[in-house]
Amino acid sequence: MAKQHDDDDGRVIFDMSGLNDISKPSLENLGEARKKPNKSERRQRPYVEMSNSDARKAAFSATLAALLVAGVFIVGIGLFILFCVYVWFR
Repeated sequence: MAKQHDDDDGRVIFDMSGLNDISKPSLENLGEARKKPNKSERRQRPYVEMSNSDARKAAFSATLAALLVAGVFIVGIGLFILFCVYVWFR
């Protein structure tokens, strides 16, 4: 028997009865699933191709942003160590 809770008013928030009905691919459909779509079936790319210079600029900007974040962490850890040595452990 399912346990009844005092605060259960019987409303269904999300019907989870269909979550166990996962369809498994059969061996007959496996070949069709691996088939490459033709040009009419292909989805259009939602982005514009980048040129080499734009890709280099984006990679450089992402690397610079990562180095900035790493630098902030390194400075913070260094300041914490200085605080520990000169203030906390005295």
